[in-house]
Amino acid sequence: MQVVIVYKNDCRATLLARDLHARLSCTKGVDVTVLTSQDLPNYNYGAEVVFVLGGDGTVLRAARHFSRLGAPILGVNLGKIGFLSSVEPEEVMASLDKILRQEYVLEERLMLQAVVIKNKKALLRAVALNDVVIRSATPHIVTLNLQLNGKTLVSYRGDGVICATPTGSTGYSLSAGGPILSTSVAAIVITPISPQFGSARSLVVGADSRLEFVVDSDRKITLSIDGEETIFLASNDKILVERASEVARFIQLKPVVGQLTKLWQRMGSVEETLRLVSHNQTP
Repeated sequence: MQVVIVYKNDCRATLLARDLHARLSCTKGVDVTVLTSQDLPNYNYGAEVVFVLGGDGTVLRAARHFSRLGAPILGVNLGKIGFLSSVEPEEVMASLDKILRQEYVLEERLMLQAVVIKNKKALLRAVALNDVVIRSATPHIVTLNLQLNGKTLVSYRGDGVICATPTGSTGYSLSAGGPILSTSVAAIVITPISPQFGSARSLVVGADSRLEFVVDSDRKITLSIDGEETIFLASNDKILVERASEVARFIQLKPVVGQLTKLWQRMGSVEETLRLVSHNQTP
């Protein structure tokens, strides 16, 4: 069995990666590769299991990379929130036998594809698990014209637009006032960022919809993928956003209680921490 360990380059993740590698290396029939998240672009082989040790950013990077290789990932939460993680660090070692026997549920998550077209030529194709964000690079209003399935729908005037998957609906889109979608829903959320007119609201469209944004502004605008890969756009550039052919495959060791339940649990712990801090207590 080919196993890959991807870890965030910090002390806790490095120590856990070392311990996990030592344990797996003693297991018959298991071949282990250890990578930092920065090494991912140089790894182009499949795997039966990918352990991802880090926060949501590390999991997003690994999910984008391994989606094209079809490898399932297990997120181990070493970050602050851990929406995308399946287990906590203290649970990993006790669960190894079950993981190696493949006694788990495999959950597939929808991903988005973004294509940038400049002067009728495709310049970029990128895949996102959370969101595709088109926004002003300066504190100025920009205009983005949206066509849905080839028909003119709306012009957004404001700081920009977020196109989020159900997984990404608990991220930037939620902060901008968007709805939360269960990961079992096949849909895309379109959320305006600081719209000039307060009546602008999020739209939820089917996952098979084809979105075409046209930049109608001379201001500097950026396109970002999962908050990381960023390029600059110019007036009349087109951005096509639609369901990607790839899916992110997540290993779930426990019954899939759903992203919504995890969200309430995480938000509850954050709110309790803030309450204690406000009363000068130690959480």
